[in-house]
Amino acid sequence: MKIAIVSTKWGVGKTTLAANLAGPLADMGLRVLMVDADIQTSLTKYYEIGGLAPHRLTRMIRQGYISADCVPHIPIG
Repeated sequence: MKIAIVSTKWGVGKTTLAANLAGPLADMGLRVLMVDADIQTSLTKYYEIGGLAPHRLTRMIRQGYISADCVPHIPIG
């Protein structure tokens, strides 16, 4: 399942909705990947990042796929 939450308008609740969907989906046993490409990195207000992934979004954008070194692991729940 893939869910994309997008809007061109600021302040409409995209990040809040994504954060509030992630927890219950993870609790149901689903693997959840949230990508916060916003310069403000607002998702970190909901889920604390223990350490940054070495390549972050750069490798994903350049090579077109997501690998483990692009995403920090953050336990939810």
